[in-house]
Amino acid sequence: KSLYQNYSSATSSSETQKKLKYDLLNALIEQKLLLNLTSELDLEVGEESIKDHIKNTKYFQNDTGEFDKNKFNEMLNSLHITEEEYVLKLKRILPAIMLMTSLFKDNYPITYGEKVDEQIYKHRYQTRVVDIIKITKDAVTSTSKPDNQTLLNFYEKNKSNFYYPEYRTAQYISIGPKYFEDQVKISGEEVDNIIEQRALKDQRDVLNLVFSTKEEAEKAKKMLIEDKRNFEQVALEFGKTGLEDMRINNITKDFLPKNMQDTIFALKEGEVSEILASSFGWHIIKIESIHQISHEDLVKLKVDIKSVLANQKSFEKVNDFINQANYKVYNGATIEEISNEYNLPMQTIGPVDANENSNDLISLIFSRGKDQKSYFKGVGDSIVSIKITDIIPPKLQNFEESKSSVLELWRNKFIAEKMSEIGQKIVGQIKDKAGADINEMQGIELLKEQQIHRDQPDYPFSFVEEIFNMKDIGSATNLIKHDNAIIIGMLKGMNPSDGKLNTLDTGKRVVMSLKEQLISYLESKYKVEVNHSILDDI
Repeated sequence: KSLYQNYSSATSSSETQKKLKYDLLNALIEQKLLLNLTSELDLEVGEESIKDHIKNTKYFQNDTGEFDKNKFNEMLNSLHITEEEYVLKLKRILPAIMLMTSLFKDNYPITYGEKVDEQIYKHRYQTRVVDIIKITKDAVTSTSKPDNQTLLNFYEKNKSNFYYPEYRTAQYISIGPKYFEDQVKISGEEVDNIIEQRALKDQRDVLNLVFSTKEEAEKAKKMLIEDKRNFEQVALEFGKTGLEDMRINNITKDFLPKNMQDTIFALKEGEVSEILASSFGWHIIKIESIHQISHEDLVKLKVDIKSVLANQKSFEKVNDFINQANYKVYNGATIEEISNEYNLPMQTIGPVDANENSNDLISLIFSRGKDQKSYFKGVGDSIVSIKITDIIPPKLQNFEESKSSVLELWRNKFIAEKMSEIGQKIVGQIKDKAGADINEMQGIELLKEQQIHRDQPDYPFSFVEEIFNMKDIGSATNLIKHDNAIIIGMLKGMNPSDGKLNTLDTGKRVVMSLKEQLISYLESKYKVEVNHSILDDI
């Protein structure tokens, strides 16, 4: 619940917020399942692995990539834990992290060869043709008027819906990004040093042939050397496109994967590389041109580097401030003392309820306890510290006070039940192949032959998933709530993608699918059940 409160204010639609709830829940379930698995397998990590993990964590390293004990201690202070407590946490979670890394290599793409990848791609990006039946509240043509006793009984069963909201008053400090940006100055010398260190003035124009298998790359290399064919001829031989699609201009050393950088930049104009491997496949690269960066591009590069350095230093200033201020709060400093020490204005808000002008600040206020320490944390673009000064708890409305709300909720539930009954009847007719003359029915709309893709933004995620889990033409989805209506999808056709295979994207999705299969197996193994009614009440 606390995770959802922290993130939900950034979303607007009810469907997006519902998806957020399930995403957060699934992340917590996945973590717990992996911890159960590693415990059952008796997987443990030794002290050296823990030391290596800490030393290789970039947040604990200085500018040269070496472990910085001061940064490590600052992090412990910001988390308010000791080194021993942090090590114990690592002992518990590292086995799961290392297991997933060894199995899936940080989503390193998997390829099964071009033919199989092509089939996966066509299935993944297929379009499904669906008739969508939309049922609105207008389909319910009559509602009975409940008597007073019926409403009273309904009130008694649903009291949790009839409370005055909780109100809170708070003092807070909010520091925007400009406060830190004004403390950062970037010199031209710093920018020039970056360009010099990373050799960004040295550029190459190259032709890049990429193959999905090493065997193809070896065959192409033989054509280039022994058969004296040019790049364009070899590309056409393997079904590739023309030179323009293979040409990459103005690349710098750091544009390339590390294992390629020295090899490619050691080649002379006109020379061709050996076969080189990357996450995209196997490469043969020809140097077309060696040159220095143009004046126009150099000016733009300096502006970009200056901006990156400014953001980086500003980020460091933010972290330093949070660590210092939170260390003082940890040791008893009040929000008033922090305000005075750093000459920061303190503001008051409230009394407000959680739904009144809901934003990140309101969400933070309602996620904190009255006696909780005023630690600084990021809220949107700002850094905020909050002190709750007053809480007026929620109060139950009596029946007379809530009568209009009781009647409205009763009507809404009555209409929702009737809409579901109509939907179930239509689904039954679809399954019985009886059909239904829905065009002439009030409050029911038929949207014929809708083109549905997996990443369809117009319909609920659960609806799209059901559509793509169907195997038979004529199948119908369950009833899905969407925009105050109920929708039902009836599968009419499956059209394979006629797009171009992206081996990298397909390979990554294969890895994601394998991970999903593992989690699905663990959910079955450990008998995971979700109480959706509790989740919907959050």
